[in-house]
Amino acid sequence: MPSIAAVVSARLATKAELSTALGVHDLYELLEILQVDSHNAYIANDYARSRS
Repeated sequence: MPSIAAVVSARLATKAELSTALGVHDLYELLEILQVDSHNAYIANDYARSRS
C-alpha cells in the first residue's frame, strides 16, 4: 500500500499506529498533511532559488 508507505516514511505515524489506533480516515488526513508539507517545501525552495 503506497499510502501507508508514504505516511510511515514521512514519520507521521508508525505501521503499528496505523494498524491499531488510527483508522482509514486518519490515514487520509495524514496524507493530506504530507501533501501540504510537500507543496510548501516546493514553494519555499522555488522562492529561495529565485532570490539567489
